[in-house]
Amino acid sequence: MPAMRLFTCFLQVLAGLALPAVPPQQWALSAGNGSSEAEVVPFQEVWGRSYCRALERLVDIVSEYPGEVEHMFSPSCVSLLRCTGCCGDENLHCVPVETVNVTMQLLKIRSGDRPSYVELTFSQHVHCECRHSPRQSLAMPGDGGAGAPLLCPPLPAWGGGCALTGSQSVALPSFTILEETPRMHPGREGNGQRK
Repeated sequence: MPAMRLFTCFLQVLAGLALPAVPPQQWALSAGNGSSEAEVVPFQEVWGRSYCRALERLVDIVSEYPGEVEHMFSPSCVSLLRCTGCCGDENLHCVPVETVNVTMQLLKIRSGDRPSYVELTFSQHVHCECRHSPRQSLAMPGDGGAGAPLLCPPLPAWGGGCALTGSQSVALPSFTILEETPRMHPGREGNGQRK
């Protein structure tokens, strides 16, 4: 196992040496001319840099492929464009409106096996917008309207229907989706009286 770690470390150093350095112009909010005077960054520039857009972000491979936790990858994270930023309104969220798939070649290291190259596909955000993403509460039968509601993730992450997908699929009891209305128990009218 120490030989495998040494090999992985060697590959990461080799990959780091092969990557170009980031030019100083791309450093966020640089100090400017290097003098002792504090430079004030104008509002328009601050707003422009913080507004909702796709920015490069390092994403851990295991977070994108949770079924691969028993393997090691080199590199262990990849650079992807992801939506991030402020929207100027707490009811708006920066979300992707256009994505593309990008396939990357990585080194997959299995314990006791020879490392091999694999191709993994990742979702890359192309265009982002600030959109309303109302959270919806789920009133579960038998809860009598008590307790904290379950929250669906914001749109469009769950595609318009509140259902778990993929490896997280779970059989749920029936429920009523309530969108920005008072919490009601299934089978009751809005005033709390039985039908």
